[in-house]
Amino acid sequence: MDRRKVLLGSGAAVTTLFAGCASQTGAENGADNKDNGNAKGKENSEKKSEDKKKNGKHSEEKGEKKGHEEQEDKKDGGDKTDEIPGFDPAACEIDSELIHIKELSCHDGTLIVRIVVKTEDREKLLEELSELAPALERGITDVEAFFAEVDEMEFTLQNESKETLFAIHLDVMWFREFVNDNLSNEELMEMAREEMEQE
Repeated sequence: MDRRKVLLGSGAAVTTLFAGCASQTGAENGADNKDNGNAKGKENSEKKSEDKKKNGKHSEEKGEKKGHEEQEDKKDGGDKTDEIPGFDPAACEIDSELIHIKELSCHDGTLIVRIVVKTEDREKLLEELSELAPALERGITDVEAFFAEVDEMEFTLQNESKETLFAIHLDVMWFREFVNDNLSNEELMEMAREEMEQE
């Protein structure tokens, strides 16, 4: 009987001991979980803040890039003209619905003329291009200064999709003969036509 009481008492003590350990462990785990939760919450908060900063910076860079691209697009979309000695590009407008001078510039002695065409009809195109030489002549404000700068003429024909259809180099002396009235526009066009057929 005494032994039974001792065993029961021992069992109660063991139960109480385990209960105490479990309670203490639970409290410690709760504290750890709370600390982990706080730490995790702080990390998440810092991460979100950092992500916002990165996203903000990315958006700002993207905005700057887009603005730059739009400026480039606008620049590319407009007509390009360089300052050429003895020459006024604004005076070279051609009254035509089929061709348009897109670029007039001079690099290393070469006058670059880029023309956008809106027809695939060869005869119509040649007819419209016959207005090109008189238009370029109108742009000359100082004959000596212009021909001292230009040694060669490069003509590039493109469609509206900016695809090159044809490119040709012509001797600037032909154009000078035309300007000096030693060569008619028809003769100049015939010489250019022959040159085109050889390309």
